[in-house]
Amino acid sequence: MGKYIVLVAFAAALTLAILMGQSRSTAHETVEEQVDRQEKMIARQIARSAFSTGASEVKRDFCDSGADIESLSRTDVEDQEENGTFDLSFQVENTAAGVEECAEGDDRVVELVATAQHGAAEYRIAGTLALDISPLFSALTIDGAPDEIGVSGEDTNVLGLNPNEEGSDRHGVGISDADAAARASQIQSGSDDGLCAGSSVDEEDANVRGVGGTCDVIHDSEINTDRLVEEVRDTVETESSEIICSNSGGDDSVGDMGEPAIIKSEGDCIMKGDQGGTGILFVEGDLEMQGEPSWNGLVLIASGGSFETNPGGEPTVRGSVVQVGDRSVELNGEPTIQYDPKKLQNLINLTDDGIIQTPQITARAGDLCGSTCPSIDDLLDR
Repeated sequence: MGKYIVLVAFAAALTLAILMGQSRSTAHETVEEQVDRQEKMIARQIARSAFSTGASEVKRDFCDSGADIESLSRTDVEDQEENGTFDLSFQVENTAAGVEECAEGDDRVVELVATAQHGAAEYRIAGTLALDISPLFSALTIDGAPDEIGVSGEDTNVLGLNPNEEGSDRHGVGISDADAAARASQIQSGSDDGLCAGSSVDEEDANVRGVGGTCDVIHDSEINTDRLVEEVRDTVETESSEIICSNSGGDDSVGDMGEPAIIKSEGDCIMKGDQGGTGILFVEGDLEMQGEPSWNGLVLIASGGSFETNPGGEPTVRGSVVQVGDRSVELNGEPTIQYDPKKLQNLINLTDDGIIQTPQITARAGDLCGSTCPSIDDLLDR
């Protein structure tokens, strides 16, 4: 009996020793896993920060034909905050010849790869930068709740249909206020109430057309023009401005695609005759267009001003009209407001922060990987 007791005790001791050894091994593996996971998380954070830094640098020189973007590449850069290193690699496809050519549809694409190392962990983010006009703009964008909104002419055209081969269509009209959008989208024959008044949804020549079809008036609660107004206001206050809102008529014209103008009206603006231009028209009052004036670019009616085109006139805006506030929008005569991304892209360098046209980043993050990460060349070839 004593022998069996000794054997049982020995077996129990051996089992306990094995379990303790396994426990220590498990605890050891758990610590290693935790360290590995922490290193991967820090490597990912470094990669994200490096990618963001690289993207900012590319945005700054995106359309500068003299900028050697690929020379921005660098390796083994120490990250001071996270105690790791990162590499940045840039590859340019199709070289822009200059700001004007870039704005007119140059298909420059910059491939950006950020690779970070921390301890034994490595994390890689690959992405592309390309021009994409801000989604803020429809042909007519209204940030507010206009007290009156409508048309009186059968030949009014508010078009979100992109006339260029490159780029996508947008909505005819986008309005931030739900009730105003509902009023504007009414279809009532013989009525002046609503931008679609007198139209039929089956007509190809409906007053408002865009990516949403005929009577393309939408409510978009995310419309917010605060930053746009602030940036443009800062720009026109620091740049020299030519004023053409003189109510004198004539054929005055300012700016062109190569050198767009910045026009500021501190009060009401009345454009008559064949007056017009290319660039940014910033109005801090009411805007009235009489006769056949034209504008290529952005028309920004800030400070709660109204927007009106007069009967008998044929004014044209190619780019986008943005109205801020609760004053009326009345489209009389035969006005044409045509969304045109090329005319807007031409304004890329007019504002300090590029708010008019900012290269949109589309990023694809790689999987967590250690020594098995694919090479940068492999990522760029994908």
